[in-house]
Amino acid sequence: MAETLNYRKYFAPGKRIGISIPLADGKFFNEWGTIWAFDEEDLLEFQLSRDLLPADVKVEVGTILELKTEASGIRYSCRGIIVDSDGPSRYFIRIIGEVILDEEREFYRLDVFLPLTLARLDGVTADEALRRWQERKNKTAEEKPADTPERQQQPHPELHPLAANISGGGLRVKIPDELKVDDLVDLQLHVPSSSNTKETVVDVVGQVVYVHATAPEGSPHRMFSTAIRFLHIEERDRDQVIKFISWEQLQRIRQLRERYYREEEAPRAARRGYVERVRKVLVFIAIAALIGFLGDSLMRYHAHHEKSEIHKIFEKGLRDYISKHKPYF
Repeated sequence: MAETLNYRKYFAPGKRIGISIPLADGKFFNEWGTIWAFDEEDLLEFQLSRDLLPADVKVEVGTILELKTEASGIRYSCRGIIVDSDGPSRYFIRIIGEVILDEEREFYRLDVFLPLTLARLDGVTADEALRRWQERKNKTAEEKPADTPERQQQPHPELHPLAANISGGGLRVKIPDELKVDDLVDLQLHVPSSSNTKETVVDVVGQVVYVHATAPEGSPHRMFSTAIRFLHIEERDRDQVIKFISWEQLQRIRQLRERYYREEEAPRAARRGYVERVRKVLVFIAIAALIGFLGDSLMRYHAHHEKSEIHKIFEKGLRDYISKHKPYF
């Protein structure tokens, strides 16, 4: 819980924060609002700055947002998920994940294990890298028509899965080799099939924009977090990447929704069971009290009221019958 305890440092009640809502095309819709309450360690009550969102911007329970805030003059961001709403502009957002330094993004990013190859282009100019990339694309197009299954599912024996944070504009990976900012690299990304994409290998020329060592020099666990922007990529391939990210995001939203509803349903079921048990006990007590009251009333009635002639005749006949049919044992 150490991380969640730090959320209040960045998201205090009354603070104005930004939200980035993912769109269907992989981009963001940016808006801002105010934190009205922070009642739990990771649950915000958020009031949007406008009464209604545009028609093409969908926010519902399960939507994952980027929350943007500022502390001591430094911008930060983290993820949040909509867990409830109170009208079209008031949301309850549960913070998920860590708070990190904010970076301006054009496309939605997603952490996935993505098979890829990465090779640094030593001594290659940007023009030469572009020429080689175009030759590869032309050669592939000549060998296989662009829309055939063979083209979409071409194998690549050197692909290895890496944990990659990917968007339609680039990716970030942890690798053992230290690259330099502005280095050019050849990338081949294996994009898995989904409900709206075919399995394909995307050929990209990338440019390194950020490198950060994850451990001190000499550490056996030293890796380099390396951010790479897509310098040359076919728009058709970029669309494939964006569609895959959107599909993967929807799967995760469904999983989060299911987990949230399961977590919410357990206490609800327990409450329903408790209420049902209390109801049964109260009904039993009421019935017992009614029976006791009626029994007591009848006893008092018989004790204080003279029996009718019919009643006396009935009792005498019953006693005579019992005496005549008394069992012998």
